[in-house]
Amino acid sequence: MENTIKERYVSPAIANMLKNIGFEVQCAKKYNSNNCIHDNVKINNEFLTNSQLFPNECSAPTQQITIDWIRINYGITISIVPTMIDQCTDVCYEALIWVNKTFDQHETSFVGEYKESVDSAIEYVIKNLI
Repeated sequence: MENTIKERYVSPAIANMLKNIGFEVQCAKKYNSNNCIHDNVKINNEFLTNSQLFPNECSAPTQQITIDWIRINYGITISIVPTMIDQCTDVCYEALIWVNKTFDQHETSFVGEYKESVDSAIEYVIKNLI
């Protein structure tokens, strides 16, 4: 069986939003000033965080690291579920956002391919709930 699974990184725009709200998690990748993804630098066996990078660089976390960071730090859970809707010829994915403190479903309007649904949900949370 061929393994074609690849890590899904947030977009450069989302990475910059995360930097602006204090994301300081060690990440193996970073975005440079041209929004190109590169290996991050290690010092004393630890990856540099946003505050240690050059001002025009930012950490490039995976989508899952970002989802976990938002849940742990802000009590907001992002869940991605398959859905069938008329505009999709195949299975689409819907992002559900829950604010843990009230257990209320907050938003369900992000439908599309998996990576795009996750990015849309993360961007919505950063812009509207954090």
